[in-house]
Amino acid sequence: DRIVVVGDDGKPRGQTHVLRVRELPYDYLPVISLSWPHFKDNHYYFELELNTNLNGNIFPNDVISNINHTGSEYVLRGNFILNHRARGILVKALDGLLPTNKIVGSSMAGIVMQPELGWG
Repeated sequence: DRIVVVGDDGKPRGQTHVLRVRELPYDYLPVISLSWPHFKDNHYYFELELNTNLNGNIFPNDVISNINHTGSEYVLRGNFILNHRARGILVKALDGLLPTNKIVGSSMAGIVMQPELGWG
């Protein structure tokens, strides 16, 4: 799978592919405090073998997101969105298309593109 590393500041640090995953023992490291409060089970550890060296670009509190499971390559075509009380379209995935949509009367932006790492 293709992954992206996202820093606790929300900025991507790099992308690569996972070659192998190995679960480590439950008590491999002590429980850590996270910047991401919605990730509550913070005592599971995995070793990832990657096809690219990220050159030390992974730090404590970074999030690794699996791009292959975020709705990439979506197509939202030819929709009419009228008088919506929030965003017309909220895009959270990569590599998609939004052709020929008409968005009128949204109380926020018509199209917003951002990852959502703070769900709960």
